[in-house]
Amino acid sequence: MKKELLACFDRAIEFEYKYVVVRIDADGLEESIVIPKQSFEGKRAFYKSAYSEDLTHVMNSKVSILKFACFQDMKHWDFD
Repeated sequence: MKKELLACFDRAIEFEYKYVVVRIDADGLEESIVIPKQSFEGKRAFYKSAYSEDLTHVMNSKVSILKFACFQDMKHWDFD
């Protein structure tokens, strides 16, 4: 699963997407994090080191990534 997350960032960089959105579950509370393209490389490195292969945070098992996607325009994203 982490492989797919990193590939999403790679695709967003290659095709010059404007946003990557990551849906996080933090101890039962869900939030969506919108990452603009100027932060793709830094956030990719962060997610690579901070999350395990199953997308659970390495320092806090109550935090995990549920979904992720890259978007050109924010009006087209919806995880629900």
